[in-house]
Amino acid sequence: MPAGTRVLSASGHGASFWTRTARVETMMPDESPRTFFLKVASGDRGRGMMQGEFESMTTIQAVSPAFAPKPTAWGTFKTNPDLHFFLCDFHHMDPETPDASTFTARLAEMHQKSISPNGKYGFHLTTYNGNLPQDCTWTDTWEECYRNNLKRMFDLEEEARRSDGDFREIRDAVLDKAVTRLLRLLESEGRSIKPCLVHGDLWR
Repeated sequence: MPAGTRVLSASGHGASFWTRTARVETMMPDESPRTFFLKVASGDRGRGMMQGEFESMTTIQAVSPAFAPKPTAWGTFKTNPDLHFFLCDFHHMDPETPDASTFTARLAEMHQKSISPNGKYGFHLTTYNGNLPQDCTWTDTWEECYRNNLKRMFDLEEEARRSDGDFREIRDAVLDKAVTRLLRLLESEGRSIKPCLVHGDLWR
């Protein structure tokens, strides 16, 4: 936060399986009030989650400023090197379903405006699906990118549940047959897909 910011209150807000979350009320140096949303997670995975959220939200902000809360900072607590945080602007959640045409138009605009920095599919660091690390390795095709990330999820599931041969048979069929048949056609015979920003949860 800017030097001179006063923290007026901090209270638990929302719910998360993987982080602690809070609403932080502040008074800025110019005496204007400002509310932040804080996430805290522990360990190396928690550090990756906080950095990944900050970097990905910053990237979305650069393309579509009104489409996600403005990120402020991420880092590690000075008093506890095992605790890490992510801080962004606080937004009240609207429980109503957004207007479909307006919302999808803004989503499409984000896809259209975003440009891969190197023409490849991926991201410059690991992002997380909840607390699960995604495979964001740079790849030349959407098929390869999608397959890598789906395989990561299958591997994590197998590791967590010690899945049997039936699971592995289904996994291999999805990765080696379904993904290839469905996605390769999109990038063959002169067709192409523009690498652009994709996202997990969509909130309003």
